[in-house]
Amino acid sequence: MANQKTEIAEKLETPRSLKILCIMSFIGFALAMVQDTSFYLTYGSIQDVVESSDQTTWEMLETKFDILLDKGINIYEADEKTINKDLSMRISLMYIYRSIIDVLALLGVSMMFISLKTGFCHICNFSVCLCCDSVCYV
Repeated sequence: MANQKTEIAEKLETPRSLKILCIMSFIGFALAMVQDTSFYLTYGSIQDVVESSDQTTWEMLETKFDILLDKGINIYEADEKTINKDLSMRISLMYIYRSIIDVLALLGVSMMFISLKTGFCHICNFSVCLCCDSVCYV
């Protein structure tokens, strides 16, 4: 009788490699959420970034603006110096939506520790959402 319980417990036990994968996925989605939230805050307060003395953030944004210009999206106003506030807010909202999807994906990773199939389905759904959002952005 005790032997059968240990056999069932061994069959139900999650493999160590899967646990490591879940932990790495959790860390990856957490870092993505932090980065998307920082971009939300940056684009949300774009005028403060322009007026600040820290030029590293501005140089990073100029690189992103160049990518947007190559795609045909002009983020500047007609005078080519002022940043279009409406477009900046739209980009900012896109990043907060991505952060929300990251939180939901983190929920899916957490659910993998409880129920492997349910958590995996959540991760797949929200990863597809993130990929579609990234393709639409680029």
